[in-house]
Amino acid sequence: MKRLLTLLLVGVSISAFSQSFSYNKRINDIWGDWEKPPYGMFVYKLIGTTDLYNEFIIYGVNDHPSKYILKVTMFGQVVETDKKKRKEAIKSGKWYEYPAMVEYYTANMSDRFKDIIGKWPLDGYNTDFEKHYVPATVTIPPYKDKPVNYNIWFEDLGLAIQMK
Repeated sequence: MKRLLTLLLVGVSISAFSQSFSYNKRINDIWGDWEKPPYGMFVYKLIGTTDLYNEFIIYGVNDHPSKYILKVTMFGQVVETDKKKRKEAIKSGKWYEYPAMVEYYTANMSDRFKDIIGKWPLDGYNTDFEKHYVPATVTIPPYKDKPVNYNIWFEDLGLAIQMK
């Protein structure tokens, strides 16, 4: 009974304090299905300094955030503060677009994200491995309050992250 109670409390605390996400991968110009990291193994953290939503990391739930497997930094304001402009964007359906940089890690310097995307995030390497810093474009659909969906385009691949 004590074990069951402990497992229940751990499960509740993980879901309450970590921020889970869903992801989708675009490989060979085809989007896959939305997935969640198995067993809640990975979480995200917003780390932007000038705008909380312009930078985030993804890391293992049992790791320190400094051991992230993916870091996305967007340049420019991400959260539209003008309510009227947000309503206009929703009405027009026009997506926001930002230049960005993506940082990810592989086992070897010769590897690229295309070599690990099939099993990402499970095969995501952390900051102990070879660092890649590549230019990207991030597109965000119109939103009412805060951005939720981020489409990240780099190295001829697409990675969609949904933060709820």
